[in-house]
Amino acid sequence: MVLDTLGRRRRANARPRHLTRRLRRHRRCGAHRRPATRRRRDRFRRNTEEATGDSSWSISRKIALGFALGPLALIIIGFVAYFNTSRLLDSEKVLSSSYAMRGALDRIEIDLVNAETGQRGYLLTRNQSYLEPYDQARGKLNADIDSLDRSVAGEPAQQAAPPNCARWYR
Repeated sequence: MVLDTLGRRRRANARPRHLTRRLRRHRRCGAHRRPATRRRRDRFRRNTEEATGDSSWSISRKIALGFALGPLALIIIGFVAYFNTSRLLDSEKVLSSSYAMRGALDRIEIDLVNAETGQRGYLLTRNQSYLEPYDQARGKLNADIDSLDRSVAGEPAQQAAPPNCARWYR
């Protein structure tokens, strides 16, 4: 036996008391800890089995499922891409007809402005040379109104407007 720094007796190769207490506590809890760990592990297994379904699937079944899901995903992506592309093409047709209609309306506006300018110049000066833009605009106006009629041929809501416009200008 040996005296420690506080004058207590202890064995020569013994550990200090605070270390032995820690180890004793740990040993005491260790026996209780094992069943708790098992319970936790079993609870985790039950939860994962409930979430994934049957836990008796073999590796080969899981691999087969993975190979089956790949082509299925590709087929679904293909259908979605096809439908989105067809919708895009339909939108492009509507957009191009809209641009054609706006172009025809712009040409009609230009023809009307040229006719008005020529008419105003002639009325102010009585010079026949000012009637030249007026005559050119009248010749182009009928062709531009016909192109407007062709551009709204597929849209029933806008087919009623061009005949009214054509009646004003002809």
